[in-house]
Amino acid sequence: MVMEGGTNIYCPECSTIRECKVVKNPRIASYDRDGGNYSVFGDENPIDSEIHYFLRNRECLICCSNFETYELSGETLEYLVSEKALLDKLRNILKSSKLES
Repeated sequence: MVMEGGTNIYCPECSTIRECKVVKNPRIASYDRDGGNYSVFGDENPIDSEIHYFLRNRECLICCSNFETYELSGETLEYLVSEKALLDKLRNILKSSKLES
């Protein structure tokens, strides 16, 4: 069963914004957490329990490719961006220390 309509979203196959619809993901057993909207709420991250997301399987209405999207809150995205910035700083420090030794 497929939901009607679509959302303009980036299609990795087309490499551009296309109208895509949410479709059932065969790898996911339960779809009840988002009102039967074929979405799964992820909250069991073993590394950081503060990262929550919705997983949806999508199909491009132009090229018919299937792909997964993970939807995060703006707050979670800001957190991940700041963590990546810290990792980049650490990499640069390590790279500099290796060059000096």
